[in-house]
Amino acid sequence: MVAQIPVKDSRYHEECRVLPRLLLRLLGQEWLDAQLLEKEAAGRLWMPVLTTEEVDILFQQDPLARIRGQVQRAIRYWDDAQFVPIGGPVPFPEGELFFVADEWYLVPATAPSH
Repeated sequence: MVAQIPVKDSRYHEECRVLPRLLLRLLGQEWLDAQLLEKEAAGRLWMPVLTTEEVDILFQQDPLARIRGQVQRAIRYWDDAQFVPIGGPVPFPEGELFFVADEWYLVPATAPSH
């Protein structure tokens, strides 16, 4: 499956700027003022390249478990994404592409015939 968002890079997506602020607001001043060990679990959300499974595990633990529903309802990242048909044109001229596959393999390039 291939999908595309209309933004050339996810870091420029509006939600990638808004969601961290929402998380901080929902976690509250008490969390911000807490000691390092108390912030550790929720702080891992700011790590790059977390898998879906890793994020799910983090949201099963407090303090994130308490705000999970609010965060999930706020996420709209994929609302404007579109599927890219196999062999078809991309919907957005400069949008970032995402690939999902059950298995990956590389096909060796063949030498051009003359």
